[in-house]
Amino acid sequence: MIQESAVFAAPYIIGKDGNRDGLPTVLLEAMALGTPCIGTDVTGIPEMIKHEETGLIIPQNNPEVLAIALRTLLTSENMRVQLAENARKLMETEFNIEQNAASLRQLFYYHSSVNN
Repeated sequence: MIQESAVFAAPYIIGKDGNRDGLPTVLLEAMALGTPCIGTDVTGIPEMIKHEETGLIIPQNNPEVLAIALRTLLTSENMRVQLAENARKLMETEFNIEQNAASLRQLFYYHSSVNN
């Protein structure tokens, strides 16, 4: 359903008790599927959604700005396509299992050789 959607909106907020998501997996999945995303300026989300590059970032607790962002994406196919393509490229580079595993191997190798 996410892949078939025109936009994925993730208007996360920090709860009154301070509860928050670090980086919601569903947001990463939507980006990987090529669905343009809107997210809030909460916790790790701005690390993945770079405003007007890989998606749109809006302030939390602001339904008016959310509505404007939704309208912007729903009425601009070019913007949707560009943001989705950029987000997909980011997912491919930042969440590439082979690259990440190789980087971790290098770190473990380095730390084990320094400590021996």
